[in-house]
Amino acid sequence: QARALGTTSGSVGGYTVPEGFWAKVTETMKYFGGATVGAEVITTDSGASLPWPTNDDTSNVGYILAENNAATNEGDLSFGAKTLGAYMFASGPGLVSLQILQDSGIDIESFIARKVGERLARAQNAYFTTGTGSSQPQGSVYGASTGKTTASATVITPQEIIDLVHSVDAAYRASGRCSFKMN
Repeated sequence: QARALGTTSGSVGGYTVPEGFWAKVTETMKYFGGATVGAEVITTDSGASLPWPTNDDTSNVGYILAENNAATNEGDLSFGAKTLGAYMFASGPGLVSLQILQDSGIDIESFIARKVGERLARAQNAYFTTGTGSSQPQGSVYGASTGKTTASATVITPQEIIDLVHSVDAAYRASGRCSFKMN
């Protein structure tokens, strides 16, 4: 059974109601990642999945055409499609009494909003990193190909880092569309 934050019991909000105290909350923190850094938020009108057109023209190259020769039709563009799923993340209900909203010595509304945001970010970070893509977002680990396998799982050489960087096509490295997430 869920209970609302209130003013009477200490652990469910009463500690935030002033009796003459310092209006700050000591928070326990834990890093939860940066999978959403630089992410683009796409809002759909209906929450439906979003088809996304793709094109891989990397195997096509131009050629020299001699004078008075007809060009061939070999270089037609070809498109594919991916689907971006729409997922609803939730942090669970957070019931709050009117009394604690009125009486708390801290900005309880902002505090709760930030905590809900952190909960959502923890969930998103996990799925955006290791999600399988089946009824959940596809995470970067699941979707990535192997760029470089090190000789040792515990000792990584500088040359292996260089090889890893250069396993990413230069077009992505030069455009700023490339980043690494390590732990």
